[in-house]
Amino acid sequence: MKQHEALGLAIESELKTNTKMVLITIIYKSDFSTWAAKPMSVSYLRSALNGTLSTPSIERAYRELRKLGIIERIDTGRADKVKSTRINITQLRG
Repeated sequence: MKQHEALGLAIESELKTNTKMVLITIIYKSDFSTWAAKPMSVSYLRSALNGTLSTPSIERAYRELRKLGIIERIDTGRADKVKSTRINITQLRG
């Protein structure tokens, strides 16, 4: 799957608006050439969204996306506790 296809699936999903915005940002900021999980903190996403969503809103979106199995957060062992985010394309298709 290519990035634009994943973005299309996210846009067409029935997710809540804030959750959809966070997912679109995660997809946009992900590396689709290697499919490697990328470290993404809440503050990183807030900055990427130009502060349009609050920290609690982004945290709720992360929880919702994890609960739905669309993303997984992987502990990287970084000192700053930033976790990597991996997109589950199979679940996004569903």
